[in-house]
Amino acid sequence: MQMAKALGLSQSDYEELLEEVRPTTYVCLDAVHGANDEHGGLLYEVIADDSQVNPEERTALRELAQLIQKRLQQLPEMQRKVLGLIILRICACAKLPKLSA
Repeated sequence: MQMAKALGLSQSDYEELLEEVRPTTYVCLDAVHGANDEHGGLLYEVIADDSQVNPEERTALRELAQLIQKRLQQLPEMQRKVLGLIILRICACAKLPKLSA
């Protein structure tokens, strides 16, 4: 109340101003979760990093590309070329690993 008077503000205006200038609260990623947390451990261990590629997805895509490449090699040359071009287009659109000839 004294600070609001000293600034020439009403109490509600002063409280509004305090809310605007309140500093950001930071969370330490090394802080341990509470006992009720189902995951336990440190925050950086349970918060996903969306910029990282999922290793399971990357492996599945690589295995799919290898399987497609193996099957293409079993086809006659003309069919292999046509399907190869189609698959390269699909891989480019879906950001799948490219197949080598």
